[in-house]
Amino acid sequence: MRNVKEITLIKRYVFLDRDGTLNVDTHYLSHPDQVVLLPGVVQGLHYLQAMGFRLIVLTNQSGVARGYFNETQVTAVHARLRGMLMAEGVILDAFYFCPHAPDDHCACRKPRPGLLDQVRRDHNFNPEQAYIIGDKDSDIVMGKVAGIRTILVCPDLPADSSQRGSDTANCVTPDFLVKNLVEAAMLIISTG
Repeated sequence: MRNVKEITLIKRYVFLDRDGTLNVDTHYLSHPDQVVLLPGVVQGLHYLQAMGFRLIVLTNQSGVARGYFNETQVTAVHARLRGMLMAEGVILDAFYFCPHAPDDHCACRKPRPGLLDQVRRDHNFNPEQAYIIGDKDSDIVMGKVAGIRTILVCPDLPADSSQRGSDTANCVTPDFLVKNLVEAAMLIISTG
């Protein structure tokens, strides 16, 4: 029989892109009043939370490097998003963001794995017990490189979604393709 001290709870994680996945992408969102949740986000996050997943947001915010807004404004937007979801009973466990421009060639800008490296240091997650949900190639590439199952949100996906994972315009091939966060959550429920 194993010693009780040796048994550790495995925490499962869903890593979420922010703009275009959780909230409407306003192109350089800079003020908390601009945060508008996408349809189905609250319901989808409720499902994931009920399954015991920790929810962590990973987002590129090059507007900081471009001088469109500062890190304090990014933090205020995250506080607003967190508050809106908390009012609906959803807890976001953490936010990680890259403030650099694409030309900075930093380690933390998606699709590079720097944000996930930070999460791993802070939360020690198991990639085999995780998912990444996003709306851009960079989200999917980051997940693939890290060995995490990937879900691409494409709101314009045809009603016949039998083409999951292939034939997507301007996309790398994700593990799964869905229209919204509710579909993503239902897919995760069905795959375990």
